[in-house]
Amino acid sequence: MLINCVRIENYRNFQKIEVPLSKVSIIIGENDCGKSNFINAIKLALNNNELEYFQKDCLIQM
Repeated sequence: MLINCVRIENYRNFQKIEVPLSKVSIIIGENDCGKSNFINAIKLALNNNELEYFQKDCLIQM
């Protein structure tokens, strides 16, 4: 499966974000800027039965 774009709304520290992805994408950034939240949002959309989910009213589309 190839994910071309990730759009996240109202999930943890993301109000609204859209990130285009390619075959190889690298996520870099300062400490505490949301890298792990971005990965967790993708995991949530792919397999929400295995994640701890504490945020209501979020929209994650791929």
